[in-house]
Amino acid sequence: PMASLQVREFDGNHEWKYIKHVPGGMVVNCGEVMMWWTGDYFKSAIHRVTQPPKDQRGYNRCGVFYFCLPNDEVVINTLLDESPVLRKAGVQMAHAPEDAPTSKEWANARIKITGMKAKFSKEEDKGNTAVEKVGKVITRWYR
Repeated sequence: PMASLQVREFDGNHEWKYIKHVPGGMVVNCGEVMMWWTGDYFKSAIHRVTQPPKDQRGYNRCGVFYFCLPNDEVVINTLLDESPVLRKAGVQMAHAPEDAPTSKEWANARIKITGMKAKFSKEEDKGNTAVEKVGKVITRWYR
């Protein structure tokens, strides 16, 4: 077992933490779209892969990545009408209805700005975050 995947805490000091190995376990990152659909009930993991601790170097690791998006015309917003669990939890809409992007709008905007540092605003939180506008959506990224 090897720990090299780290996630950043959403609350507190935004510290990077290793993901503990669980035999037979699997780590799933739900991504931004799932975070918006659930109104932050599930969080998109801000993550990175780093060199493992010294005692775990030299082991092989395996990562399987699968990315998917809804059909182009699907509006990406919180599924409050569809989910009694989210309503009971007091979840709010991720976007105002007029600002909720379609899957195609969000994917095209995300691809268009890939690698373009100029799209990040100057709004910073103690140097740990950058705010990015993708189409109509504003996302906060942690460094």
